[in-house]
Amino acid sequence: MTHKISLLLILTLFGLFTCDYTSEQELSATTEEWSNARLTNQLPVDGCDWHLGVDLKDEWGQYVPNDQTNSVMKNFIEKNGGLNAPMFIDVQVKMKLTGKKKKVLCGWNTKADMDEVELYEIRRR
Repeated sequence: MTHKISLLLILTLFGLFTCDYTSEQELSATTEEWSNARLTNQLPVDGCDWHLGVDLKDEWGQYVPNDQTNSVMKNFIEKNGGLNAPMFIDVQVKMKLTGKKKKVLCGWNTKADMDEVELYEIRRR
C-alpha cells in the first residue's frame, strides 16, 4: 500500500510540473481552442473516478463532463486503455465550464464535487 501511495504522489507531482498552465478565465471561454489537460482515474488507489485535471497556475482544477457530453470522455477512455485501469493520459480538450457542480465517486465510497464542463473533443497530447 505504501508503494501505491508513493507512486501516486510521484505521478501527481510529476503532473503538476509538466503540465502547461491554463487560466480559469481561458477555460470558461474555451470552446474553439484546445486546452492541455490530464485525464485521470485514481479510484483504484482511493482517489476519484475518471475526471479531467487542468493546471490553473495557482491550483489544480478538476472537471467532469456533464451527462450530455460524458460519452465523449468514455469513448476516448475505451479506445485508450479501458475504463478500469488506473492511469493518467495527457490530453488536449475542447470544453467549456457550465457553472454547475457534479458529484464524482471517490475512494471509500465518498463523493467529491467537481466543476462540470461541456466536453466537445478530446485527443492525446
